[in-house]
Amino acid sequence: MEAENEFVSGACLDYEALLEDYLEGTLDSSRSSRVAEHLRTCVGCSAAYSDATAATKWLNAVEAQPDPGAGFARIVMARIRIEEDARRVSVWQPFVSMAWKFATTAAVVLVAMLAYASRSGSDAGTNVATIAPQTELQELMAGQSTVPATRGELMMMVTEADNGNR
Repeated sequence: MEAENEFVSGACLDYEALLEDYLEGTLDSSRSSRVAEHLRTCVGCSAAYSDATAATKWLNAVEAQPDPGAGFARIVMARIRIEEDARRVSVWQPFVSMAWKFATTAAVVLVAMLAYASRSGSDAGTNVATIAPQTELQELMAGQSTVPATRGELMMMVTEADNGNR
């Protein structure tokens, strides 16, 4: 993996540094002739020299652009950070989403339970009366002039009757 990122030149180590100077024409005559002779015999150095020549031609063909200014790098880096932040997903995002779904489901279940409890609360007097044996109800109601309307009133009657039996 590391070798993929490194530039590997086929040029000899002794001549690699001299190739750029030879290409620019800044070498003295003795070194220049020595590099020219080496380029005729070394395949790696001649390939590196031809690559450098092609790159130089490409660079010379491009027009020079004006300096974009001191703030250019700052603006570019700010845009890169904004894009990275937009792509970055929080580790907690799936849990937050699941928590909202759970909270919504719990709220719906709570509303359904409250609706059921309020409906069954109004029928509580009749449900309790139908479950209790008839003789017990007649005994409880013997001394009462009114019929209990709610579960609470019935519980009060049962409690009073139990206290009276003791």
